[in-house]
Amino acid sequence: MTAARTLSAMRSRASSVLLLVVLVALVGLAAGSAGAQPPARTVDIIEFSGPVDPPVVAAVADLVSDANRRDAELVVVSIDAPSGVAIRVDDVVAPLVSSDVPVAVWVGPADSEAAGAGALLLAAAHIRAASSVATVGPACPVTVTMSCARAPVGDLGSRLPPGGDAVLAQIATQRLAAAQARQRGVVDLVVDGIESLLVELDGRQVVTAAGVRSLRLRSDEVTVRLHKLGLLRRTLHAALSPSFVYLVVVATVLLLLFEVFQPGFGVAGVAALLLAPLAVYGVIVLPVAWWALALVVVGMLLLAVDLAIAGLGVPTGAGTVALGAGSWFFYASDAPLLHLSPWLIVAVVAGSVVFFGIVMTVVLRAQAGPGAAAAADELVGRVAVVRSTMNPEGHVFVEGGLWRARWMGEDRGRIKAGTRVRIHGADGAVLLVDDVERTVGATP
Repeated sequence: MTAARTLSAMRSRASSVLLLVVLVALVGLAAGSAGAQPPARTVDIIEFSGPVDPPVVAAVADLVSDANRRDAELVVVSIDAPSGVAIRVDDVVAPLVSSDVPVAVWVGPADSEAAGAGALLLAAAHIRAASSVATVGPACPVTVTMSCARAPVGDLGSRLPPGGDAVLAQIATQRLAAAQARQRGVVDLVVDGIESLLVELDGRQVVTAAGVRSLRLRSDEVTVRLHKLGLLRRTLHAALSPSFVYLVVVATVLLLLFEVFQPGFGVAGVAALLLAPLAVYGVIVLPVAWWALALVVVGMLLLAVDLAIAGLGVPTGAGTVALGAGSWFFYASDAPLLHLSPWLIVAVVAGSVVFFGIVMTVVLRAQAGPGAAAAADELVGRVAVVRSTMNPEGHVFVEGGLWRARWMGEDRGRIKAGTRVRIHGADGAVLLVDDVERTVGATP
């Protein structure tokens, strides 16, 4: 009995020791696993450039909301924003002002700016910073379509974080360099990178909607998370570029007109249908002058009409003027942000004339097949006028139509536009031309 009891006691002690060892091992594994995990506190960073528009406002609001839900340590918004487009002031300010998590706005990198709605975003932040070569202000007008009289920036002071009203007063109508902004208290810090910003902010106390918070931003204590606009928001943000909207409108009309002259419904038609929603979105959101938009469309229709009647005359001239005028006055605002480059307008107008007057003419001739070759043979002996420099090929105008032609004369130099030439033969739908003084059939 004694031996049995002794054996039982030894087994009990062994089981206890084994259980203790297992528990210690489990605790060690748990501690190791916890140590391998990244720090719970996060710094969320989002950056964008261009006007503050609905996609940007929504992205910032969503990030701030998510950061508050996770109780993040800090949100950093990096901006290069010259103005705002189609936004409400409250939508820009409210998410930052009501945030329990500190929000820092950094105007950077390099020579970035924060003007209009960008300046408003800066004023609404709990922490304001800029790169050493950035500029801040003016906040008025907030958007490219809002006059200073209508922009309610002066009424926002009581709704901004501490110091925001003074910041707004400083930059309401002034543009300040980073050094000036720092001297006047418009920005809290001048730093040339987000990493430097986090180093400077470590240990700083910030007043938010939840009260005073002390930032702990050591690299071993926080996880930095980088955010970007989603694909849809990036697309919509890009679609609100003034030049992009103009080009998409022109491209959509061009593709639709090209499709009209093609048999069946092809790639051009599909591309036009894909571009059309972006064109409509841009035209609705940006201050496009409707009469100017109509001029652009009418101008391109006139170019297409001249193509349909195989001419190169009054409709082409009128269409060119209408397209140029509509392009110049495309936006109903004198805001610099909405000014289209004159070179862009010249390129679009010239490209459209070449497209309808030359490219489409060649395409239609090729589609005509044997019929075009027969028509070309009937033009032998006629006098034509060079429309594009021949070297040795170019285009000539004859009998109300534009034809591709090849110079066959002794002079192998360039034949300038406006030169009169005589048609001596045809190679398919290509006219063979020579000096107007040489008779058909004569040996050069």
